[in-house]
Amino acid sequence: MNISIDRIKLQNFKGIGALEIEFGKETNIYGENATGKTTIFDAFLWALFGKDSLNSATFDIKPLDQTGNPAHNLEHSVEVSMSVDGQPFVVAKTYAEKWTKRRGLAAKEFTGHTTEYAINGVPLKEGEFKNRIKGLIDEGVFRLLTDPRYFNEVLIWQKRREILLKVCGNVSVAEIINGNPDLAGLTNLLSGATVDDLKRIIAAKKKDINEALEKLPVRIDEANLAKAEIRPDINQVPGMIASKEEIRKNLESKLADARNGGVLSAKRIELNNVTAEIQEARIGYERDRSALISPLNKELIEVQTEIHDLNQQRGRLNLEIQGSQGRIASLEKEIEDLRTEWSQIDAQEFTGSCQCPTCGQALPEAQVQAAKEKHNLAKAEKLDRISVTGKERGTRLSEIKAQIEKHQQDLQAIDAELPTLQAREAEIQTQIAETRAQQPDLSALEAKKSAIQAEIDTITASGQPETQGIQADIDTMKAEIKALNADLAKVESNKSLDKRISDLSEQQKKLAAEYEKVEAELFLIEKFIRAKVESLESRINAKFGLARFKMFADQINGGLQEVCETTLNGVPYSSINNAGRIQVGLDIIKTLQAHYGITAPIFVDNAESIVELPEIDCQLIRLIVSGEDKTLRIEAQPQTKKAA
Repeated sequence: MNISIDRIKLQNFKGIGALEIEFGKETNIYGENATGKTTIFDAFLWALFGKDSLNSATFDIKPLDQTGNPAHNLEHSVEVSMSVDGQPFVVAKTYAEKWTKRRGLAAKEFTGHTTEYAINGVPLKEGEFKNRIKGLIDEGVFRLLTDPRYFNEVLIWQKRREILLKVCGNVSVAEIINGNPDLAGLTNLLSGATVDDLKRIIAAKKKDINEALEKLPVRIDEANLAKAEIRPDINQVPGMIASKEEIRKNLESKLADARNGGVLSAKRIELNNVTAEIQEARIGYERDRSALISPLNKELIEVQTEIHDLNQQRGRLNLEIQGSQGRIASLEKEIEDLRTEWSQIDAQEFTGSCQCPTCGQALPEAQVQAAKEKHNLAKAEKLDRISVTGKERGTRLSEIKAQIEKHQQDLQAIDAELPTLQAREAEIQTQIAETRAQQPDLSALEAKKSAIQAEIDTITASGQPETQGIQADIDTMKAEIKALNADLAKVESNKSLDKRISDLSEQQKKLAAEYEKVEAELFLIEKFIRAKVESLESRINAKFGLARFKMFADQINGGLQEVCETTLNGVPYSSINNAGRIQVGLDIIKTLQAHYGITAPIFVDNAESIVELPEIDCQLIRLIVSGEDKTLRIEAQPQTKKAA
């Protein structure tokens, strides 16, 4: 489609009272600052879309009176005569004040504004007018093709990136992997997931491993610090205990002889028997209690393991659902774009001329028919290609939605199962606590023991002074034996701690190996992303003559962040001078014209900053600051009509 401006008429628009301009293939508009050059561009865009060249819909249309206030009782109108593929297309818009006389008041009051619309002389309602303009061309596309600064200075970087990917196409995972043998291992890692999802999964795994690795040295140090100091002669301690036990037995025999003979001895035997009975009862009860607790502990571990596994599974399913939802949004957007493109192409009619461009006579019917058939064939091929692509995207969308539905069903099953397991976990813990709290009933045996001890105390009361020395020796010997046994217990405790340290060290080695593995996987993904960056930027930049685009930026942590920055000769757009910005903007428009199949008039503001504009096949309107021109001066080259 080719769009050009033939004429524009302004009436009371901003600072211009009345102005009519005839445009040519190239039109130069000269004037010093504030003479209305940019106002012409504003009027053109306002007539079509209701916005000015800064993309604002709230700018002041009314001219100001001598007091600096908006002038009243004026009509503000713009009429733009255009040619669309050689056919006239005249747009007219009038903005006027609305004055209403209320009952009981002599004077009319200002009550608002009205806007009238017309296309090719036919009055239209606002909605009808907007639909006709939208049917001609999308506003965003039109702004892209008419203003060299729009792409870089009005659009946000995400929108610029989206447009570039549509124009130049994205790069598939398979293309990158097939073009780089070092990335072959990535295929098995992906196994249906996206690169972004895989990166998040591995990064989460790396975080968990790293946290575990950070805790292990502390736990190993704690175990080392808990180890007791062992006496150097520990190997001799068992012999020392045996010797002291023999001495203790002899002392106790001597003590028994010093007391009241057989009666006391019998009571002591009776006391020992009761004590042994109490101890045996306690041991039996502990054994029975352990037998009850052991299966409960086993079941508790199994239930807790199952809960942990279900939580892990739920986390993975949520991650996969989030990734799939992102892919659904992308596919739905792509399908909607394909529908729009299909409708636009389907609406295209044959517009070729039926007259000879040289003599003006009618072309032979066969030649006209052949041109129509060629047009229809090309149109059908485009529609078929869009339909095939749309079906493919639709099939993929259905597959992803089905996968999400399956994941959500799995999540529901998990959420249904977890409460039962958690309730069982609490129940088992309660049973264990209640079992541990139970104590054997030894009151009768304890009472019997106390009674025997009382009898012994009565019998030995008279012989206490004689036996005190022997008893003191026995107590000393027992204390020494206890201390030696404590030294032996330290050895066993240290052996347990050494075993724990060994286990922790082995776990540390395994986690370190796993950490190196995920590091290698992350490195492979980063290598893939950088290869994709190079391929994508190369593909995009190949579409442009001057403009270059930086699509990714390095982060401090070594990763990549999506961006979209235009450069010229390595200089970022924000640092390019005015002439360079115009050149880059025109270069971008040239590529976008080829992509959209549309040429439209380009308004080049501040054109005085550039000596020679790049060659571009469309209508150019240069707005040039000229201190010598106190009023607008127009220079227009005649338009050349394209042959049919």
